[in-house]
Amino acid sequence: MLHRPGRLWVTDGPFAETKDLIAGWMIIDVDSYERAVELAGELSAAPGAGGKPIHEWLELRPFLTAPPTITE
Repeated sequence: MLHRPGRLWVTDGPFAETKDLIAGWMIIDVDSYERAVELAGELSAAPGAGGKPIHEWLELRPFLTAPPTITE
């Protein structure tokens, strides 16, 4: 993201690009989006160096959701 005084914000899009990813991907099978958010919060609070929470930036995306239905 680039910001110049007196100009509009310029972004790459709604999702992170490969250049923004550091550690890779995780796929977690859950029953609801709320449960996914809960688990992401726990993962972000995991202890890092010195036992302090890492506060890792995470992005959640639906994966293998139900296919769209076609009605005629």
